[in-house]
Amino acid sequence: MLKVDCEKWNQTPEKLRELGIKAEHKRTRERLMALYEISDGKSATKVGKETGRNPQTVMSWVHKYNEKGIS
Repeated sequence: MLKVDCEKWNQTPEKLRELGIKAEHKRTRERLMALYEISDGKSATKVGKETGRNPQTVMSWVHKYNEKGIS
């Protein structure tokens, strides 16, 4: 199962949601909200279908976040 490692970056899913809502750029908002939804139990496939993104793209967002945090 795909996991968003919020604790590694001293964040919570709720913080990701808050940052996503307040993000200036549309793609940053989209990425952070996807991370929030996955941390809340949705699959990358479901998030991909809802956003029109390829699930592999969504998974890459999770892997990038887990490796480097919000960048």
